[in-house]
Amino acid sequence: MDAMAFLGHSVILFAAACLVLLVGHRLHIPPVVAMLVAGGLVGPYGLGLIPSAHEVEIFAEIGIILLLFVIGIELSLDEVRRFARLIFVGGAVYVVGCILVVEAIVWFLAISWTKALFLGFLVALSSTAIVLKGLADEAQMDAPHGRIVVGTLLFQDIAVVPMMLAIPLLAGLGESSGGALAGVGLKTVAVVVAVLAGGRFAVGWILDRVAAVRSRELLLLSVLTICLGIAVGTGYLGLSLSLGAFLAGLVVSDSEVSHSVVDAIVPLRDIFTSIFFMSIGMLFDPSLVRDHFPTIVGLLLIVTLLKVTVGCVAGLCLRYPWRISLVAGLALFQIGEFSFVLAGIGMQYGLIEGVEFQIFLAVAIGSMAITPTLIRMLPRVRNFLHKEKRYLEEEERKVPFQDHLIIAGYGIEDRPLPR
Repeated sequence: MDAMAFLGHSVILFAAACLVLLVGHRLHIPPVVAMLVAGGLVGPYGLGLIPSAHEVEIFAEIGIILLLFVIGIELSLDEVRRFARLIFVGGAVYVVGCILVVEAIVWFLAISWTKALFLGFLVALSSTAIVLKGLADEAQMDAPHGRIVVGTLLFQDIAVVPMMLAIPLLAGLGESSGGALAGVGLKTVAVVVAVLAGGRFAVGWILDRVAAVRSRELLLLSVLTICLGIAVGTGYLGLSLSLGAFLAGLVVSDSEVSHSVVDAIVPLRDIFTSIFFMSIGMLFDPSLVRDHFPTIVGLLLIVTLLKVTVGCVAGLCLRYPWRISLVAGLALFQIGEFSFVLAGIGMQYGLIEGVEFQIFLAVAIGSMAITPTLIRMLPRVRNFLHKEKRYLEEEERKVPFQDHLIIAGYGIEDRPLPR
């Protein structure tokens, strides 16, 4: 394809994205869903303005790399320590529970366990972007159910990387020997150790000198070079580009300029990941959805029930009341944006294709489209579940106060109250 055709298709893609995002904002449609719709609109199954998703796959690959890079940078050890119990108990129970339940259901249907495990990966992830934005808009981040949700989403973000590494191994189990797979595993461990051990010192030294120049352009170019360089290096070693990008993010996160790096790289990440979601949307065939509509609705209900139930169990394992656990499970019921990333990789390795991929897209888009409305309803659901408790509290409040003190209007300065 020549340069003019490429630029013309890029203009069409970005124009469609702007239009759909504008309409989606007015209708409260999540940006991820809007991007998928934009891709479907201009793709081969829509208006046919762009004949194939392959024409934007390079941009889409860069989007995934930058996405994993920023996750690595933002994976704050302080935040992990603060939410340690919520992450490694609640999050682990949720992700592992979803995978095991899907594995059991799909295996019962006489489908190979490797494919069942891959489908479990897709179902186990929820939408970090949509859920956190919804909770923040409704001031529910610090609510008990909000803390469960945040901890679970943090664990999911961490689990994405091993899931990505596992996909090629799952695809190769039927054709590779155990020795070959063990070799890949050892190579992965060796690369991770080498990058984290040697890269932290080298990258920190480089970024300190770059920061001393105080040039935003130099910082951005240096960070992109580090990110893409480590990603390409892992690619040459036969490993995932995404793994390299994630490791690069972990290495950069130790630098004193990590916050400046995030500020510089996030706009690029948003552009390229938007292209990735649009490339996924270009693969969406509405006619196939029409033909399998009952199946899609049935699967959406099954996935919702499964994820809400497992989310409730995760909350109970954290010793929260069942009402709070149920509300947290409702917030996590959707399939997340990282599931599209995993599905795209799974297509490359033949773990999902054709009708299965189309049905997955329809179920995922449907669940994500419902999420903002459901999150706005969570306070009402919580209040309804706590109706009896609230009634008792109101009865208690009718008892007059005795020997109490109220301090009002003192201010927000961080200093001790007068004795």
